[in-house]
Amino acid sequence: MAIHLNDEQTSHVLELEKLHAWACELTTAMALGTGAEWSLSFVDESTIQGLNLDYRGIDAPTDVLSFPLMEGTPMPAVVPDGLQLLGDVVIAPEIAARQALERGHTLDDELALLMAHGLLHLLGYDHDTPENKDRMWDQQAFLLSRLGAVVHNFGDD
Repeated sequence: MAIHLNDEQTSHVLELEKLHAWACELTTAMALGTGAEWSLSFVDESTIQGLNLDYRGIDAPTDVLSFPLMEGTPMPAVVPDGLQLLGDVVIAPEIAARQALERGHTLDDELALLMAHGLLHLLGYDHDTPENKDRMWDQQAFLLSRLGAVVHNFGDD
């Protein structure tokens, strides 16, 4: 498996080795196989707002964006050991820090949530209906338990 981390923001000092280990654990927990590859980028608030405008038509910052390479195609339950490029997850630590404070947990826990949430979107999960939201939130809870994260709520999205 290959996880590519990019830290392009300056608002927070991030423990990149720990975040890389978490990304590997999330990949393993989802049984994606050794050929799974995805990137995880940490950017500032203005950068994620620009991406949100360019790709979703929403001129506002957001906490996490996912860019699946196979959008609209459900991922198989297990990715074969051949190379499987999943896509890119982009997170804004500035926003994550505010949300962690509002939600009553640590920045690490919020980053774990956003990483899990972003990866699930790469895999075709969504929260567009109550049923899909329940399914995705159940998977998030499973993934967070694998990371030892304590998240008091997942927010409204």
